[in-house]
Amino acid sequence: MRLAYICSPLRGDIEKNIQKAHEYCAYAASCGVIPLAPHTIFTRYLDDQQPEQREQGLTMGHGVPFFGRDAG
Repeated sequence: MRLAYICSPLRGDIEKNIQKAHEYCAYAASCGVIPLAPHTIFTRYLDDQQPEQREQGLTMGHGVPFFGRDAG
């Protein structure tokens, strides 16, 4: 299967934006790809309101090691 990196807004209404990202992921999955939305995962343990943790999350999101490769 192919991977799809799901990028969407987070700031503002965070809960609403995470819900939208989940909807985008569901759509991608229905199209037969594996959706990756790191910002919906990292915000479970990193605080986007803290500059250092936000920067860490952005760096981690850009470093997803298997992005661009087939998963199977």
